Amino acid sequence: MNAKRFNLITLLIPGILLVITAAFMIIIDPYFHYHKPLLKLEYPMNNEYYMNAGIAKNFDYEIMIAGDSETQNIKASLVENLWGMKTVKLPNPGAPFLETDGVVRFGIRNNKKLKIVIRPLDDYLFTADPHMSRYAKEDMYLYDANPFNDVRYVFNKETVIDAVTVLTYTRAGKKTINFDEYSRTEDVEEYGDFDTLAHDLISQRSFRLAGDTETIYANTLENIKRNIVRTAEENPDIMFYYFILPYSACFWKEIGDNGLIPVAVNCERIALNEMLKYDNIKVFSFMDDYDITTDWRFYCDEIHFSGAVDDYMMEAMYKGEHLITKENVDEYLEGLESFYMTYDYNQMFTVFE
Repeated sequence: MNAKRFNLITLLIPGILLVITAAFMIIIDPYFHYHKPLLKLEYPMNNEYYMNAGIAKNFDYEIMIAGDSETQNIKASLVENLWGMKTVKLPNPGAPFLETDGVVRFGIRNNKKLKIVIRPLDDYLFTADPHMSRYAKEDMYLYDANPFNDVRYVFNKETVIDAVTVLTYTRAGKKTINFDEYSRTEDVEEYGDFDTLAHDLISQRSFRLAGDTETIYANTLENIKRNIVRTAEENPDIMFYYFILPYSACFWKEIGDNGLIPVAVNCERIALNEMLKYDNIKVFSFMDDYDITTDWRFYCDEIHFSGAVDDYMMEAMYKGEHLITKENVDEYLEGLESFYMTYDYNQMFTVFE
């Protein structure tokens, strides 16, 4: 073999391998970046942040459920049965408002059939930095329209391994889970465990309203304008169901021990008054469902509750219950502040006696 032919072969082999790898990745597509799941393959659904991009982009749906860990136990099938529309669930545990809004906007850009967005609102995130994200810009390549940076997907060692895993998963006879089971934590958490919950109540470990009140209120307003209502304002044909979550009374004790319950309620006031300006936003709150928030048996920590509570909230929103309006918002907020300012938090543990 002469040197010229040897050099040609040396150049061709890597090129052929790259083409084969690219074809393999595009066909198997473990994160659904290029297409929906292939009918003869079964996919392990275990990488929410990256899979959510592909689901939002390429699946068929009319309702999107999007949010942080508080969406993990929502049953998409229940939402489908209630509203009569195809539904996907896109949980992203730990996501701040900016990231969830990014997923929603990505879905809107890629799905002209989208009619409803269902999204929880975490009270403690109202006051967070409106620009906060856990991911660097280069980690968001699956969410942009640039085909050239897809090399990070096609020629990435981890995603290639995930593509191979799809084949081994299928060969093992396993099945792709549905959107009820996708990211679900219901079966691995313990609800109403006294030792864990007592520690949470005593430790005051998690939640703080950082900064002076002026900064807290400014962050809340910018968060709502930038990461909540902007998307609704730009998409008047889509209905947005936002709901404030029923955090346990432990959350309010923690806030109250720092003398900040009125500040926290005012943050809700800022958020609610802003959302109530838009006809295509329906905002609900379950923070005043005291039968839930004062009963530890529903919780695995201060803010995370069982799937039964999710079922209840979905059905209530469909019926229009717990809807906040311009007419009842002041009454709701006054009742919230009064209850959590005067509640005897020791009562929460009577269920263990």
